Formats: sequence, C-alpha cells, structure tokens
Amino acid sequence: MNAIYHELFRIIERYRAYPHVEIEARVGWKTNAFFDTNIQLEMFDVLKTKLKQSHLMTEVLENTNVYIVDRCRVITTEDGEVKDTHKKIKLHEIDLGLEGSPYDVRLSVCQERPVEKKNQRLSRSNLIRSRRRVRFIYKMFNYDLTEVFVHATNSKAFEFEIELNLHNISRQKHSTHYLAHSMSMKLEDIIKFTVDDCEKIHLKNIRYL
Repeated sequence: MNAIYHELFRIIERYRAYPHVEIEARVGWKTNAFFDTNIQLEMFDVLKTKLKQSHLMTEVLENTNVYIVDRCRVITTEDGEVKDTHKKIKLHEIDLGLEGSPYDVRLSVCQERPVEKKNQRLSRSNLIRSRRRVRFIYKMFNYDLTEVFVHATNSKAFEFEIELNLHNISRQKHSTHYLAHSMSMKLEDIIKFTVDDCEKIHLKNIRYL
C-alpha cells in the first residue's frame, strides 16, 4: 500500500486548495481496454456487513437518477425532484495494482462545479444511471456502496460499485500526510474485508505533525 499512500500524498498536496474537489478511490480490475468497477454482489455484501458493524459510522440511504443535460450532471430523487446540478471535471486519474490482492484501484480527482438550478427538461433520453446507494460517513470520508443500473447498455442487471471518497479537502486543517495515510489505511481495510476474516477497521484518531 506504500504506492497508494505516496500517490494520494501527491494528488492531495497538488489539488487540496481547489474548491469543490473530491478524491475518489474505486476498487476494481484493470483491463487492456478499461477499468472494471463492477465488483459483483459477494464482495459488495461483505463490505456492507462489515461497515454496518461499526458504531462510528453514520449510515445514509439514497436512491437517485443521474441525467446529462447541456453537459451538466443533474441528480434527482426517484420522484424527479432535482437535488443537485453540477459540471463534473476530471483533473487527474491513475490506475494502480495492489500487490497481494486480487483487486486494483483507480484514484481520481474530480471537481464538481455547482450550476444554478434551472427548469431542466429531463427526458428518458437524458437518463444515464439509476443508483441505489448506501453511504457510510466517517469524518471527511464517505464509503459509497452503490447498486447502479446503466441505461445506455442492453443489460438488465445492476452493477455493484465500491468507492471511498475524501471530500471538501480545501476546508481540511489536517496535514496532507494525515489525509493520505488515513485514506490509504481505509482503502486497505476495504481490500482486507473482502479477502479474509478481518474484524477491525482503521478508524483510529492518530495525530501527525
């Protein structure tokens, strides 16, 4: 996991002053053509069970639809109420192999610039994803476990995605070392939970200079 820490340190240090920036770590597999984020139901359920056992987490359930309108992402509830409108700009992306693990990880930096909510004309043709998400919140970190239906494909099946997010980094007073180390530990937990009978989670209060 040293490579993960050093890469996280580098990108957090570079982008932490940017507004509306989120650091994302997705678990999956590198292929020659793309990064496969569909980790299948078994791994998904194991991690969800582990996170539910932690009394330090705040659990939030969220069902949403994602539309693309005028190159903006429009997030709505299942009833069509607009929750958020923004432009998502990808600033950085790198795929890393995890030694000793059957999984790889994609680290990305995205800026979600808010867009004034207007009366968007939402149609079925603009709908790209429907999401059933369980979010576990701990301090500045979100563990997002999402069942995704991609409307652009012919598949009738849901995909299962796991993502660890570090958000609002421009507001964080913690050092870059602290944030990178903490995020790499939590990512290591995600991997361990799915390959062995690890019972603990790295949610320790550690002080760094």
